[in-house]
Amino acid sequence: MQLRRAMTVLQVSTAMGFASVTLAVAWQTGFAMRADPGFDPAPLLTAELPVEAWNNPVGRGLVAALAAQPAIASVADSEDAVGRKNGIYHRELRRPGGAGTATEMKWVSASFFETYQIKPIVGRLFDPRLDKEKDEVALVINAIAARELGFASPAAALGQTLAYLNSDNKWVYKRVIGIVPEVRFHSLRESPRAMGYELVSGGGVITIRAAGQRADAERALRKVWSQHLPNAVLRTQPAGDILALNYADDARMAKLLAIATGIALSIAAFGTYVLSAHTVQRRAKEIVLRKLHGASRTDIGVLVGREIGALALVAALIALPLAAVAIERYLSAYVEHAPIGYWTLLAALAATLATALTAVARHA
Repeated sequence: MQLRRAMTVLQVSTAMGFASVTLAVAWQTGFAMRADPGFDPAPLLTAELPVEAWNNPVGRGLVAALAAQPAIASVADSEDAVGRKNGIYHRELRRPGGAGTATEMKWVSASFFETYQIKPIVGRLFDPRLDKEKDEVALVINAIAARELGFASPAAALGQTLAYLNSDNKWVYKRVIGIVPEVRFHSLRESPRAMGYELVSGGGVITIRAAGQRADAERALRKVWSQHLPNAVLRTQPAGDILALNYADDARMAKLLAIATGIALSIAAFGTYVLSAHTVQRRAKEIVLRKLHGASRTDIGVLVGREIGALALVAALIALPLAAVAIERYLSAYVEHAPIGYWTLLAALAATLATALTAVARHA
């Protein structure tokens, strides 16, 4: 009997632990996928240019032809898509005679911010109507870069000259024309960092904004692509899918944990069912005597369920602290957390108790 009880406690505590961790992982993954990236990804579609089309007339002709399509509101090119880290390089941005900070630099075309519909905090961003391609002076930075450079406020950075050493070990001077909000080039596992944007067209990724339905914009893209790059394979991705790829492993883990939780709950239900049946058999004479002395059906149900309830309480005392530690360690990899608190533990406790009570209901 003691072995049966011990096995039941193990089964119930395993189910409770799996359920707690599964809820936490699923909630944090959903929170990360829904986190604001700094723009609306729904109407955006990206495509990767072949290397031979980078920074040459073929690539520029493709971008110009796409911009003329009625189904496409705007088109931009950049070194990489937002949410990926294939093209990362840093510069030590410095104020002349002042502070400096390591800054992650992005090469974007003049229509980049217009395509993503990102508005400035102060100043202005690159504008195809005002800025020429390959402008070597204009620079856009985010508020983190402005703060780390020692400016009292983002507005104080406007019009200021910044400099960095290029690959030839020569100083390049830039003028800040605007401060951009945070754009989530990285996942929630990484802290936001100082970022700067330079006006350089001819990158390897083009981004189009649909004027209406994204499917219509994709058809227009395929048509223009076949005319300008007939021998290149077109690979497109919605902007939202690129952002979601940062959490693909978490989503898979949540699914696997959900399967494991279902199996563990089933095993716990079978274990409690067998234990309650054995309890009823073992205490059959006691139950008869209690009923002869006036015990009601509810009294007998409480008698049978009491033992399972006590074992479930022991299982909770074992499983929930371990689950809390596992959840805390999982969340420590993120810099932004979903408001999880302890409700996942309570929900797992409630689900496991409901499963156990359902299993013993017939015997009770």
